[in-house]
Amino acid sequence: MVDLPAKRLAKRAKPDPIKSLTCRYPRVLVLKAAFRMLKDGKRLSLKELEIFLEKLLKN
Repeated sequence: MVDLPAKRLAKRAKPDPIKSLTCRYPRVLVLKAAFRMLKDGKRLSLKELEIFLEKLLKN
């Protein structure tokens, strides 16, 4: 098994959608939306998570 340098791993890593959304929305709402999406069997992409958050805030 070949160990990859940290710089190459950082380039491959996808940004964390939950971490990036906690700057704009309260952490509790982001986590609530993430758990609901996972419960429904959906993937956690930044775009889908933000759409779900906007729906939560409208209600």
